[in-house]
Amino acid sequence: MGIAAADSAAGVSTQRARKWLARYEATGDDGLVDRSFRALRTRNSIDAELAERIKGLGRSRVRLRRIASVFGRSLATISRFVNQVEPLPEAGRRASGAAD
Repeated sequence: MGIAAADSAAGVSTQRARKWLARYEATGDDGLVDRSFRALRTRNSIDAELAERIKGLGRSRVRLRRIASVFGRSLATISRFVNQVEPLPEAGRRASGAAD
């Protein structure tokens, strides 16, 4: 069976069929297993070593913007991490809909 007949039978484009064939030729059956599109590493992830360093700076009362710039992470990433580790006390948060 040729590539044209195979792609028609599978209901995929010739380009997709060629991609699958290349994967199969390179790695055998393992190349045809569904693969995740999720990145293996993201810039907004924080490993254990970095987490300890951030916690240390947080305890020293260093501002989040400064921590973000030191470690090359976004303010949102650092803020999300700090709030997961040490959430703000309820008294420090604004009530939703509170008037100024």
